[in-house]
Amino acid sequence: MNLINELRRRHVFRAIAWYAAAAWVLIQVVSTVAPQFGLPDWVVRAVIIAAVAGFPIAALLAWSFDLTRAGVKLTEVSPEVLPSATPARGILSLLLAVVAGALLGIAAVTGWQALEAPSPRPGIAVLAFDTLGQESNRVLAGGLHEAVLDELAHISGLRVIARTSVLRFTEERPDVRELRRILDVPFVLEGSVMREGEQLRVHAQLIDVASNAHVWSESYDRAATDIFGVQTALARDIAKQLHITLLPDEVMKAEIPPTVVPAAYELLLTGKAEFTQYNFNGEYALLQSAITAIDQALALDPEFALAHAEKAQMEITLWWRHRQAGANTAAARERALLAATEAIRLEPDLGEAHRALGLYYYWGLLDYSTAERELNRARELLPNDSISISILGWVRRRQGRFDEAVDLLRLAYRLNPAENFGRADYVLLLVDTGRYARAKAEVTDMLARFPEDHLLNFISAWLDFCHIGETREMLEAADAGFDNVQWENFARWLAARYDGRFDDALAIVQASPGDEFGFFQEPRKLALAQSYFEAGDLARAAETANEMFDVIRAEILADPAGLGVHKGLANAYLYAGRPDDAREAAQAHLDETPLELSAIEYYGARFETAMTYAALGDTEAALELLNITQRGPLHECGNALRRDPAFASLRGDPRFEELAALSDWK
Repeated sequence: MNLINELRRRHVFRAIAWYAAAAWVLIQVVSTVAPQFGLPDWVVRAVIIAAVAGFPIAALLAWSFDLTRAGVKLTEVSPEVLPSATPARGILSLLLAVVAGALLGIAAVTGWQALEAPSPRPGIAVLAFDTLGQESNRVLAGGLHEAVLDELAHISGLRVIARTSVLRFTEERPDVRELRRILDVPFVLEGSVMREGEQLRVHAQLIDVASNAHVWSESYDRAATDIFGVQTALARDIAKQLHITLLPDEVMKAEIPPTVVPAAYELLLTGKAEFTQYNFNGEYALLQSAITAIDQALALDPEFALAHAEKAQMEITLWWRHRQAGANTAAARERALLAATEAIRLEPDLGEAHRALGLYYYWGLLDYSTAERELNRARELLPNDSISISILGWVRRRQGRFDEAVDLLRLAYRLNPAENFGRADYVLLLVDTGRYARAKAEVTDMLARFPEDHLLNFISAWLDFCHIGETREMLEAADAGFDNVQWENFARWLAARYDGRFDDALAIVQASPGDEFGFFQEPRKLALAQSYFEAGDLARAAETANEMFDVIRAEILADPAGLGVHKGLANAYLYAGRPDDAREAAQAHLDETPLELSAIEYYGARFETAMTYAALGDTEAALELLNITQRGPLHECGNALRRDPAFASLRGDPRFEELAALSDWK
């Protein structure tokens, strides 16, 4: 039987063509519509996979069944070749089927690439407002900047760069075309604020950064108490100029002031501006001042839902980052829950409240499923909020959903590109999951925008080391100079250890300033004890390690249920010459980081403990843990394993060499 004629007789080619056309239309529609409704990426992926998987099924059904006026019937088997069939018609039918399949393939590839492509939403960076030399208006300008960013951030059709990114350009503002390169946006909004008595004047201008042309400008004269009116009018005008249609919910939200007490709103904006500065430089006093301003706002208006939400985020931040400081922060976690709950009671659809509650469940209770629910709701309500996206990415890391975490952290980076640790979170997860080439490409692009970033320079040098196994890139990066002497010292220290120059490594730590050292800002004394230990001066290693025990134990007592609180204790015992205590502490480190509690800490703890066991000479225990990490989703690059002196006792063991090869650059 002529196969092509039989396929044509059974209408297989026609069915394939109709299926391919319908699937192409479906993929195009879903790829276009899903982002507008905030649907997750997996929805588009699922449609693409289903369409491609259904292609052979459609062909099989067409072969087996006929659709007739009497209904669906089994296709009768042809006893002979159709006499009307000709080679030309057969070739034409085959060609049509190939074209149909190609169209479906193109649609699938195009739809999939759309997930990885930058968001089609027009992007805008709102620069800090100028005060026209009036220093007394500085706080007002900072608050208005926060307010305008918040208003724009609620517009789903716009991509708004986070304030922590644009704050870097407050003192030294580069050319707008340079801002386009750094922040990857086509538009920049500049403005000025002037208050004289009871009158407020705000001038704003929108700039097309590609041409450096002013495409729109406007001045707003309002009563000094009408900051909300200014931000609402400004946001609407920007949306109009960028041809963005506001959704009904966005219009309704813009019309309702968050409080009826103007002084409370101004205090809220002051607190938010100080909290942003705190996140920028980590000064504890700024966090306390921000909370005080929010409390004052709530004293003026106890029904101020947005103030309750901002208080909740500040309080949980106080607890998480400063909970070892003493009794002043002990009750902050409970205050965070009360504030977030009250905010949602007052305004159930307040995105900031759901974000704060998600952060509370994530940091405060390690309840990832509830945190996920709240953060997804926050993302729906705050489509431009890089904080919610970042937190959800961190949740995904702890859940072991690393591919999703990569996508989320990349999205957060695009919304907040100038935030150092946001960039590092994204790139380091690429490194930890073995996506070295992609990580290198991303780092190279980031360094073109932020060449002074010591974190990126270090990661770039580290990736080169993982690729070729030589330390010269780390040394060259250190010679070029980081903007942080500790990072320069750390790069030299690592290179010296990997090269077996242990006396040089010791001298580097001895000369390093400050109480912290290394990539994760570990206690400098612990690095010093390690350097003495690796240089063979066991007496000085023990003396230095003994100085650490009180500090480590105090940290454990301050947060006994915390993840990884025993992390440094095992190595301190190791360097102190107390191997049995080191093994006991190492086991405690493993016990406190189960997989269901946190995937990223689970794999990290097993790798760290493998290093401890290897240094203790416990070969089988070390290999057992390395087998978990190197065959798991997170692992150390092969060249780092081979060169790290902690694993010197395992070199030459074929099992170790096999594990190291698993994570070589591919």
